[in-house]
Amino acid sequence: MSKLVLNTICVSLLGLSFGYGITRFMHNEYEMANRSTASIPLTKIGLDQASYDYIDMKIENVTVAEKKEDTSLVQVRITALKDIPVSLNYKWILGKEVTASDSLEGVLDPMTQGQSKIYELRVQNYSREWQSHVSLNLSGDMIGHMVARDVIISSRPEDSFEYVVQQAALAKESDTKGRMLKSSNGKSASDKFRRDNIVR
Repeated sequence: MSKLVLNTICVSLLGLSFGYGITRFMHNEYEMANRSTASIPLTKIGLDQASYDYIDMKIENVTVAEKKEDTSLVQVRITALKDIPVSLNYKWILGKEVTASDSLEGVLDPMTQGQSKIYELRVQNYSREWQSHVSLNLSGDMIGHMVARDVIISSRPEDSFEYVVQQAALAKESDTKGRMLKSSNGKSASDKFRRDNIVR
């Protein structure tokens, strides 16, 4: 057998061995990654998803004082999207210099699916004079998983980026509805009800 043939066979065997080794290594790494993923506790993303699956929270300003020394009222509505068999803790978080007349902490009792509860907080130094914030945090251990939700609101929502985006979306929706009211012949909906358009 010539030296060239022997070299070819050796190179082929070496290539096969190397390829087999790489395949086994990648397979083992894949299995280890899967086992590792399965053993990881609920991640932040998973925690947020679980919280959103069980709880819906909406916050609003019922009243916002014109002056900081006057009292404003903030309200949060908590709705159970699924049965919540355990009690959860809630805590109001106040922005800088904001003070409250009510208790800042409490317990959300177990709730059934579809049930809602409303929590209100009377605050001072939360007015239209400058932008302040109030938030409500809800947390606890439910069915072996930590649940955490929070909502926040500003005394001047018109100054926030979210408000600008929301108003732009509403304006676009209004414009779209206005265009849809146009009839196929170019007349607006109001034109259809002019006296000369009424069939007698």
